[in-house]
Parts: sequence; structure tokens; C-alpha cells
Amino acid sequence: MKRSATLAYSSCINDSIERQNRDILQVGRVMLFEFKVEQENGSALLPLFQENLNHSLVP
Repeated sequence: MKRSATLAYSSCINDSIERQNRDILQVGRVMLFEFKVEQENGSALLPLFQENLNHSLVP
């Protein structure tokens, strides 16, 4: 993910970032479900989750 700063609300820029955030949350929820981990114990999956994000292609 590339960090970008915006001074004012720009729908096209903010929409793409919001979409990425939704995708990240969805992947996190799927990983919690697949590994049968309670949401409160989800921090145990953070290294695996971060590795997954770092090796994902960003369009």
C-alpha cells in the first residue's frame, strides 16, 4: 500500500483508500474465520496477516 497525503476531501483518491481499507478488513475477517480464532485473540494472526499483505499485488 502506498501512503499518500491529501489536503482536502477528494472523492476519487479517498474512495480508492477506503476500498483498500475494506479489502484489508475483509481479508482479516476471513483469516479469523479460516483459522477458527476468536476476534479477541486475532492479534496472534497479525504477523501472518502482515506477511499476506506485504506479498499481495496492488492494482
